[in-house]
Amino acid sequence: MIVEFVSDNIVRFVRNKKASEKSEAVVFGKETKVRLNFEEEGSYSLGRYTVRVSGGLAEIFEKEDLLFKETRFEERRNKVLWSHLLAENSRLYGFGMKDGPLNKRKWGRIILRNVDPTLRYRSPKTDPLYLNVPFYIMARRGYAVGIYIDSPSYMDVRIDNKLGIITIEKYGADLDAYIILGGNVKEVLSNYIKITGRPYMPPLWSLGFHQSKWSYESEEEVLHVAEKFREYDIPCDAIYLDIDYMDGFRPFTWHPKRFPNPKSMIEKLHSLGFKIVVIVDPYIKIDDEDRLFREGMEKDYFVRDKKGGLFIAYGWPGRSAMPNFFREDVRRWWGELYLRFHREFGVDGFKNDMNEPSTEARLRSYVGLGIKPKNMVFCKKNICLCIEEAGNIYALLECMGIYDVLRRTGRRLFILSRSGFAGIQRYSANWTGDIWSSWKHLRASVSMILNMSMSGLFFVGADIGGFFPPFRKTRRKLYLRWIQLGVFYPFMRAHYAKKRPPQEPWCFGKEVLRIVRKYIRLRYRLLPYIYSLFWRAHIHGEPIFRPLFYDFPDDDKAYDVEDQFMFGPSIMVAPILHRKDQRKIYLPEGYWLDYWCGKIYFGPVTIDYKADIETIPIFIRDGGIVVLQEPQRYVGEKRIEEYEVMIFSKERKGEFILYEDDGISYDFEKGIYAETKIVTNPTKIGIEVLNRSYQGVDKLKLRIFMEKKPKEIIINDEQSKFHYLNKWLIVRTTKANQEIKINP
Repeated sequence: MIVEFVSDNIVRFVRNKKASEKSEAVVFGKETKVRLNFEEEGSYSLGRYTVRVSGGLAEIFEKEDLLFKETRFEERRNKVLWSHLLAENSRLYGFGMKDGPLNKRKWGRIILRNVDPTLRYRSPKTDPLYLNVPFYIMARRGYAVGIYIDSPSYMDVRIDNKLGIITIEKYGADLDAYIILGGNVKEVLSNYIKITGRPYMPPLWSLGFHQSKWSYESEEEVLHVAEKFREYDIPCDAIYLDIDYMDGFRPFTWHPKRFPNPKSMIEKLHSLGFKIVVIVDPYIKIDDEDRLFREGMEKDYFVRDKKGGLFIAYGWPGRSAMPNFFREDVRRWWGELYLRFHREFGVDGFKNDMNEPSTEARLRSYVGLGIKPKNMVFCKKNICLCIEEAGNIYALLECMGIYDVLRRTGRRLFILSRSGFAGIQRYSANWTGDIWSSWKHLRASVSMILNMSMSGLFFVGADIGGFFPPFRKTRRKLYLRWIQLGVFYPFMRAHYAKKRPPQEPWCFGKEVLRIVRKYIRLRYRLLPYIYSLFWRAHIHGEPIFRPLFYDFPDDDKAYDVEDQFMFGPSIMVAPILHRKDQRKIYLPEGYWLDYWCGKIYFGPVTIDYKADIETIPIFIRDGGIVVLQEPQRYVGEKRIEEYEVMIFSKERKGEFILYEDDGISYDFEKGIYAETKIVTNPTKIGIEVLNRSYQGVDKLKLRIFMEKKPKEIIINDEQSKFHYLNKWLIVRTTKANQEIKINP
């Protein structure tokens, strides 16, 4: 066994492979501090931590406190079984896209195998789903340890709560485990992101509202939907084209009758302020007259079967070949097709679907029949791997190749992927797949996104209103509650299937339309705050949509709350997830301000909250700073002249760094961006310009909650004008280094 101290708080155990071998998910490791070989016995200390090996099994101590202990490593045919202790009273989070209780110790079994669940998804608790990540965190108050197993193979995880042991059974004879040590979840997650890579910085427009359907079936229908959004003054930045835009469902083609003039259609959409996102499936029709099929066959670009022949899937075009993304030249070829499509037609983004990989698109797949992926073989150089050994990484490799090629444009184009693996955050957003229109799926979306956040996947959302099943109408109340929650999804998109009643915002009546408009405008008001959170995610590995225990690690109760979440450091959301217009809300320690009515609560406390159909409970944390802007119909519609900075600081100090750049290029990588630090306490606000190499918004309207009108406001030792109304103090200033004193 090889033991590496990858860093001061990351220990790597490697068995049955070279330490230099890593999957494409790993970007970290060149800075390895110590590498040791242990046969049966040994011990080594670095900093606070000591690794002891006895009988071929390892333990990790901090001084004399046991943090991690292996209990079993066993080889069986082409599999290994690896077990370790679950820390006493710890919860278990992560594993990718999973519903059920947020604490996965309540599950006895977890399967890590990327699949399309088809009709099994009618129960959101079904497992496995589209995207699985072999990373999990054991956490409790004062303790957090993360485990990442660097292998794209299928895994079967068993949890024995009586013995306090977790066992991972995986395909292949190797085991490569990173043990990530830290005092809390925040530290562990940040260090995990160092291993698998920082989330990419998305284009600003992609943080707006997206409208999608399977499918808008013609140019006329697409333009009609776009014009309706503008007519009803509902902000929207993107419209999607699903598989019906293609000619015979062949990727990178246009249907000659439904979409005869795609370039002019896209130009028209751009003139209305819309971006266009098109779906791409990894299916090349088996047809000797198809240029892509001929080229792929000539260059051996496709996945093989176990007999060495061409693996034949049944995709949307019919009998199909699938690209072998394990080869770098195939990834580059596939990415070039995206680049060409973008340059020729002006497409702004791509939705990668069916990339688990899914090998059957006919209706028979819904009852578990049809072509299975079990015969797929992926070859690169002189190595061939079956799907059980490597299938989970297929989507990551696809997105990697696409992203690398599209960077040549100098623009941040948008990539969305249904499947993925550890590291997918470097290239793509994700969504929770074909979620159903039901209250239980609405509830499930919260725990799913929280689990994905704890797995390093931060740019995530669920289909607002629900995608499936056919013929079922989404009820008005469910749609409204979903829109309200969707405002706080990092990725906000409404999407639904064909053969369902329409689900655009104007299809539910005038009252629903009015409320939907109000909430999507709130999303656009929040964009400066949200974009700054994405910068924090990119630089520091901080999730945007996160469980309460992330910000309150010393609160035991916070570890079991799974129907509320923090949206960045300043906002807590407690969505209405049932038909009743009320719920219990847990408020952790400190003061909390009700965003809607200005009522102050002091926690820890559980409150009963009534929320009429227009209200989703939103609270600002003491010390909270939320930067807002004037709403727009789409990002870039007009120049923003002033930011509103909402501040609530009753006892606790707060800090927020406002981030700005051009929202579309990679100039931020050259240091061309703006950062402004805002610090607050009950009687003082500090503004410090950290970087001004990009000219952002200069004017600030400080909106400070104060229960009593102050006597005076002093800015850099000079008296300043102010307004006070309904407990809100208004002070106007600019983004310059300054100290603002509030004399009560």
